[in-house]
Amino acid sequence: MVFLEAGLHIFPERLHQSLQTEIDGVDDAVSHILLGFGFCGNALVGLRSTDKTLVVPKVDDCITLLLGSIARRIEINSEGSYYLTRGWLDNRITIWDEYKHCLERYGEQQTRIIMRGMIGHYRRLVLLDTGVPGGGNWRETAGRMASAFALQTIEVEGTSLLIEKLLRGAWDEDFLVLPPGTEIERSMLLDASSTDARSGGQHGGPEPPTAGAATVRAPRPTRGTPGGEGRGGSVSAIGTCGERSRHEKNQG
Repeated sequence: MVFLEAGLHIFPERLHQSLQTEIDGVDDAVSHILLGFGFCGNALVGLRSTDKTLVVPKVDDCITLLLGSIARRIEINSEGSYYLTRGWLDNRITIWDEYKHCLERYGEQQTRIIMRGMIGHYRRLVLLDTGVPGGGNWRETAGRMASAFALQTIEVEGTSLLIEKLLRGAWDEDFLVLPPGTEIERSMLLDASSTDARSGGQHGGPEPPTAGAATVRAPRPTRGTPGGEGRGGSVSAIGTCGERSRHEKNQG
């Protein structure tokens, strides 16, 4: 299993390069590579494998991956939603950390102006419960954030359905199954109606661990069709071990 640093989401080009390096280094015996990512910062665009099939969830970012569908993301984003998960708050640099830093450096009045420019178009703070155990007082921290940023708070339940389907080889219309030599293009996602154009939602990252990269045995689908039971193939999956580290990468 290969896990990449969540902090790479700050730098999409570096994330892209790291992913391509991992893809190029997968063992020759592997036939399929599973990418446990959304199109976060377009880091997936341009990735390719010369001799292996790439399988990618058809989602715009990792928040949509955890919500289970683009349609659900659009519905929740109807009022301008900023997402939080326990894993995101566990990162070293979050919008809450930057808020406290601004308070110390600039004072309350100037900090309000800065924060208004950063997240002023949001109306709700959405706590995305991914079911990951532990996490301490992340809801308490979220409550303080909501108060400081004048946001309403709601909690929604996440789902691991897409991740489970990815790993067990149930690659239906929710996935891109790209033959060897095929380069990932942004238009492949846009064909599925991304939330970017209609909801203005933020881009968030996966709750650790969402997917990893391990050589596993899984159903091996025919090209462009869902995987079928009993058709084994060697598969490698690649994903992040944490969420995005900076709030700028959590915005749309």
